[in-house]
Amino acid sequence: EAVRVELAAGAYINQTDEGGWSALHLAAHNAHMAVLETLIAQPAIDVNSRNKWKSTPLSLAAAKGHYDCIQALVRHPQIDIDARADYYGRTALIEAARNGHLDAVRLLVEHGAD
Repeated sequence: EAVRVELAAGAYINQTDEGGWSALHLAAHNAHMAVLETLIAQPAIDVNSRNKWKSTPLSLAAAKGHYDCIQALVRHPQIDIDARADYYGRTALIEAARNGHLDAVRLLVEHGAD
């Protein structure tokens, strides 16, 4: 509810901190589904935004194995499922596999991850 109030008051949805982390990065990284769903429902959201290390919200969720977050993100029409983090060069699929999140690996492959 707080996110909806802030957005209605004119908050910039893609605002980042000094490390390049947006609200969407934080929601995906910490598995805050209500916040993530509220954010990705907004037309102005940059679902492929990158933080200082060039990680996307999807790659952060995949690294942590946050299945519900991954599922919501891969359904977004603008998601770049194979985006590579420039810092490590890893995709969301590589992050999920690297951390042993087999259910996330399957989900990403089912949605076309290379």
